[in-house]
Amino acid sequence: MPSFLDEINVHPAYQKAVDNHPLVGKNLRLPVRDDELPTDFVFHRRPLRHQLRDFLRFRDLPYHFLAHDPRVRKTKIENDIFRYRYERGEVDAMIVIAYPSGVHHGWPLEVETDFPPELFARTKIVVWRSGAMTTGRRREEVLALRDYRGGPVVLTMN
Repeated sequence: MPSFLDEINVHPAYQKAVDNHPLVGKNLRLPVRDDELPTDFVFHRRPLRHQLRDFLRFRDLPYHFLAHDPRVRKTKIENDIFRYRYERGEVDAMIVIAYPSGVHHGWPLEVETDFPPELFARTKIVVWRSGAMTTGRRREEVLALRDYRGGPVVLTMN
């Protein structure tokens, strides 16, 4: 199992922009041991170092943008930030706009992996299917999202 100390390379232009940002710059001190992880949030799956860094940098900001290379596990960062803010009562829904086409179909499995089982059981997830969401059962499924109060809501689309 990888340690949260493992590192994945981040695009240099993105890293420079983040390092120079006044709210999330180089002053951020990352934990070096498991017992130094944040105490106000319990990770369901241990983060890698770059995931922990971005979680700590962006979790309290009103918006952010992740520009990592493909396949470096950005989904976990977003799921952890959403769960952190959901547990604090700040948000109740996450809309995922993913590229390229089809990538958004994998998000439900990632949410299941990143959420504790009791939270995932209460989570309402809808995967948008273009051309199939405006009529019938699919339409009702999407409309039901706005009234759902039993837990978090996740809508994924491309």
